[in-house]
Amino acid sequence: MRLFCLPYAGGSATIYRPWAAALPDTVEVIGVELPGRGTRRNDAPAVDLRTAAASLASEVERLSDIPFVLFGHSMGGLLAYELALRLREMPTSLVVSACPSPHQLTGRPQRHRLPDADLLAEIALLDGTPQAVLNGRDMMALTLGTIRADLAMFETYEATAPRRLPCDIAALCGQSDRSVGESDVAGWAAYTTAQFSTGQFAGGHFFIKASQSSVIAYLACHLTPPAAA
Repeated sequence: MRLFCLPYAGGSATIYRPWAAALPDTVEVIGVELPGRGTRRNDAPAVDLRTAAASLASEVERLSDIPFVLFGHSMGGLLAYELALRLREMPTSLVVSACPSPHQLTGRPQRHRLPDADLLAEIALLDGTPQAVLNGRDMMALTLGTIRADLAMFETYEATAPRRLPCDIAALCGQSDRSVGESDVAGWAAYTTAQFSTGQFAGGHFFIKASQSSVIAYLACHLTPPAAA
């Protein structure tokens, strides 16, 4: 089984590196790298979420010779959904984390338009970036442009009528997340013709860090190949 992991706004593939050691040996964790960070830091960040999803489809299809799951946190959840729509081979599950369903994104704040100081304040509220990084001018100068571009992809996304996937969808959220609650992720039920489930974990928007062991245990239950179930 392969687990493709898509990052949140400003995140890179390295955020999922610890998962490879924590999950069973039968699971291969593949962190998907987006342009503008990590090994692709010299590439211009994507500006349209659907275009970004289309650019990843061939890479994922090349590795879809065995059952696989798509996982995405926050912006990565929406990107994982759009990616699934473009695949010839369906994942066994789509797991969206701290991500509202597409039709619930309308009217949300346009944080990508904020001045740098205000945008940094918004990032700090999410409790996902260490204070030392937020205070480091050189570090933030390198990453703020990527974060802003990613937020623009997410916040300018225009939902269409729900296109239902023939795979299971699991929607996760943090119990104390002030930006994405249980009702926000519950809307993903309209996007599958298969099984839908939800899960709540201790922590805020970045509960995948605060409750990493619990999230990994939950995912392990979703990573059993169909033939072995």
